[in-house]
Amino acid sequence: MFEHSNDAIFIIGPSTDCTVGANPRARTMVGYSRKELASLPISAIHPGEMPRFCVFAQSVFETIPGPKAVHV
Repeated sequence: MFEHSNDAIFIIGPSTDCTVGANPRARTMVGYSRKELASLPISAIHPGEMPRFCVFAQSVFETIPGPKAVHV
């Protein structure tokens, strides 16, 4: 599903500013290979948007029940 989605999907670590994964549509959209994306911080791809995204991600973690990813 992830690899064949028509939507661009990025899996990111907002607290670590890293790209964990991106499907083919996402890689095509930003013009980077899987390896290139893995070496770039997400803030390099979407400069200026990380502060707003981190606030959004935090609100999701605080308001939506269920398991959360744990960063060690």
